[in-house]
Formats: sequence, structure tokens, C-alpha cells
Amino acid sequence: MSQIRLNAYKVVDSPTYICQVTDDPILYCFEIDREIETCSDRDKEFKVEYEELGTEVRDFTVQLLS
Repeated sequence: MSQIRLNAYKVVDSPTYICQVTDDPILYCFEIDREIETCSDRDKEFKVEYEELGTEVRDFTVQLLS
């Protein structure tokens, strides 16, 4: 189940996906980052992968704000 959740977050973390599914991509990025952080704490075996996803979504948020 942990692997399935990680794969799902890899999909919803995509900038293309984010821009297509929401009217407020910045808010969405903040929400997804919080969820990824929660999963990182819960699924210790994939902590590094979740941290990488979190970094990607934060970088995309910065790009949107620029």
C-alpha cells in the first residue's frame, strides 16, 4: 500500500497535472506538500522519496510565485 501511495503522489506532484486540475495551483502545492510531509513521517521506508517529492513541489511553487 505504501508503494501505491508513493506512486500516486508522484503523479499528483507533476507541474502539468497541478496546472490542469486546479484553479489555484499555489494553494494546491501547499496542500500537497503538507500531505507529502505527513506520508514521509508515516512511511519511513520511502522517506527519502517523499522528501524529494516535497522538494519538487516546493520548487514548482517558487517558480509559480516568480
